[in-house]
Amino acid sequence: MLLPSVDERITPQELKRRHNAARAAMAAHNYDAILVSGQGDQSSKGSLRYLTNWNQIQFEEYFLLPQKGEPVYFSRYVNRANVAIKLHKLNAIYPVFGSGLQEGIKTAGTGSLTSKIPPSFVAAKIKEAGIGSLGLCGPENMSGDFYVGLMEQLNAAGIKFETASEMLYQIRMVKSPEEQRWIRKTASIACKAFEAFKGLVGVGKQEHAVFAEIDALQQKMGCESSFFTIASGYEPLQKYRDLAYRIYEPGDLIFFNTEPAGPGGYYIQLSRTLVIGKPDDEIQKAYAAVLEAAEAAEKMLVPGKRSCDVFNAIQAVADKHGYKLSQHPGHGQGLDMFEPPIISAYETQELKSGMLIIVHPRLRTASGRNVWIADAYLIQESGAERLTTASKALTEIEP
Repeated sequence: MLLPSVDERITPQELKRRHNAARAAMAAHNYDAILVSGQGDQSSKGSLRYLTNWNQIQFEEYFLLPQKGEPVYFSRYVNRANVAIKLHKLNAIYPVFGSGLQEGIKTAGTGSLTSKIPPSFVAAKIKEAGIGSLGLCGPENMSGDFYVGLMEQLNAAGIKFETASEMLYQIRMVKSPEEQRWIRKTASIACKAFEAFKGLVGVGKQEHAVFAEIDALQQKMGCESSFFTIASGYEPLQKYRDLAYRIYEPGDLIFFNTEPAGPGGYYIQLSRTLVIGKPDDEIQKAYAAVLEAAEAAEKMLVPGKRSCDVFNAIQAVADKHGYKLSQHPGHGQGLDMFEPPIISAYETQELKSGMLIIVHPRLRTASGRNVWIADAYLIQESGAERLTTASKALTEIEP
């Protein structure tokens, strides 16, 4: 079976471990509870899923985790709550809005006709639980009207609150053995997709048609979703699927970049550079340098080093060969496509065993052309484990 069952996605033991870790951090910060926010975006729902195993695909929803007592999941409406209750065993509640939407399993609250969870509905539960201090995890994922309304309600009730997103990020950055198993499955899928891409791309093929086949393949292998960036031409312009209009031509420089969310919901990134025909001297030299930069970064991926150490290793190689970095060269990943830490000169986050780090140096030549590579690494006590094991060679496609 490619896709996991509900129980196989995250075990009850793993979910309990996460709740216990969050509660221990809450105690250190003197929070009676945390309110976790998420919405259906590749980089805005990971914390919500981390603590619930619920894949929030659209709109805003919330999860209240108290130090004591049963957690509460705030679902947008009854249909979603039914799934959360029946399949995930969540204590899910929802506002009543409009007629004919209720089932008898569990309802709570009343409200006017709306398509959102009212802030008063969430605030009422927080007050009912006797919470005096609250950590907000992901307030940036709240709509403006919900955030303002919630703040007014909390202030009126004398409840102290502050942003606590970083607290939860610190817990999420270190992947458990169970998470690492899911991550390895996604990495395997990404590598197989790249091998298929090499056989599909060629002169006369349309970008969109090729990536449609790769998307279908990744989903058949169990992915929940796939994200691609697409680029081809003499000087490739990186774009997305709605702009994948080009027909591949002889001499094209091609970027392949896939970031699938695998059967457990964990993202992985794999990027490679290809060329139709023989690469010219400029591209060969630049690609040799980008491989050197990636290898220098890999040596820094050990516990005790910092994110800026990884960046500085990449920058030193670029400077040595006279190239510019054309974007940030890496970041964390997991249940969100983009997670901390970012690989930058200013990020001092210490690396720890269990972190998933994407390293993707991208070098720009003097004429403005780019070469790129991206791999996913799990940091272990002994060093970095490269999960995306596809060949790093500059791929030549027969014209």
